[in-house]
Amino acid sequence: MIEKGQGHIVTVASMAGYVGISKLVDYCASKFAAVGFDEALRVELEQQGIKDVKTTVVSPYFIQQTGMFENVRSRFFPTLNSNQVADRIVEALVREEYVVMLPTIFKYLTVLKAMVPWSAMALFIANFIPDPSPHNQGNPVVQVKNADEKIKPVKNNSNSILSSSVTQLNKRLVLTGKDL
Repeated sequence: MIEKGQGHIVTVASMAGYVGISKLVDYCASKFAAVGFDEALRVELEQQGIKDVKTTVVSPYFIQQTGMFENVRSRFFPTLNSNQVADRIVEALVREEYVVMLPTIFKYLTVLKAMVPWSAMALFIANFIPDPSPHNQGNPVVQVKNADEKIKPVKNNSNSILSSSVTQLNKRLVLTGKDL
């Protein structure tokens, strides 16, 4: 892109890249990383004087029809469909927008996040962002405690790094309903 003197990099993140959500810690961490990647890349391109390679980070709220958030029902904010998001990405490319949050009201709410005390923000998250976990999975903390009962230690050298890694992986898989 730099050699050709043109290009546009689109990073699809999520609103979970701006607001932590209970039961989605790993997902939020990856989306925060995606938002940070886009911002750092944009800064680097600008500092190198590369003006014709653009970046856009797209952060939608819950998208239906993807399988991940199919059963999430939001009381206050509309869930999106993949066609709406795709159309908005094309529009952002044409307009050369840096940041797209869907729905747009989240642009204002993320600014508000920096201005209100954490206790108010935590209350907002708890009451306005729906529980993303399927209804039959329950609380992941309880599942991790129950997972300890199912884990069988490796017989030889159970204190090894490999054993520890397998144990941690098994705990994570139990959270998703899978087994090692």
